Amino acid sequence: DGLAVNWQVGDKIKVNGVESEGLTVEDITSPASARFTFNSTLEAPYYGMYNAARGYDFVTSGTPHCSVNLDTPQIYTEGSFDANAAVFYGKSETASAFALQHAMAYLKITPTSGTAADAKIGYIMLSSLSGQETLAGRFQLSFANGNMTPIKDNSDYVVMQAPDAEGVALGNPFIIAIPAQEYSSGIRVRIVSVDGKYMDRNLKAFTAVAGKIYPIE
Repeated sequence: DGLAVNWQVGDKIKVNGVESEGLTVEDITSPASARFTFNSTLEAPYYGMYNAARGYDFVTSGTPHCSVNLDTPQIYTEGSFDANAAVFYGKSETASAFALQHAMAYLKITPTSGTAADAKIGYIMLSSLSGQETLAGRFQLSFANGNMTPIKDNSDYVVMQAPDAEGVALGNPFIIAIPAQEYSSGIRVRIVSVDGKYMDRNLKAFTAVAGKIYPIE
């Protein structure tokens, strides 16, 4: 199972702590590649990440890393994850070739039976069963390997909510970004309908790998 990751007009990245200009139609050379413009001079090596609004406190010497805010809630996006919740990172010695890769894993949850007849889904909450794993907050992102280490404002849950009060019909997948890490006691999935009824499902312990999608039905 895979997801297409396509650049959109207005997307920005940060490289060595400098934010790019937003992409224009002319900048997008193909769905998966684009040309970014910076108003400041950058020096190699280049350490970059998307989403620009999430990254700050870049360190490019010693052990290169930056800080990343992972917020909750995420917003349901039909057929994909919430782009604002995704984190990609990369490093390069040349400005002409810069590839980004996933730092997050994804749970793909497709509610097929509601908590009431014909119920639409208002939101889905993921929470650490042990309370020990962090799903939202401030993380340190390593440019060496993409590891995400919690550092502040830790939360043991994350929510993806419907884009409006009408909710999302059954059978539509919620694709929720989670930090790629070990979930030593598993994750609780709480599916909540627009009328406030809910059902829980517990997932067994697993290690979430960056860029991988874990389908749950």
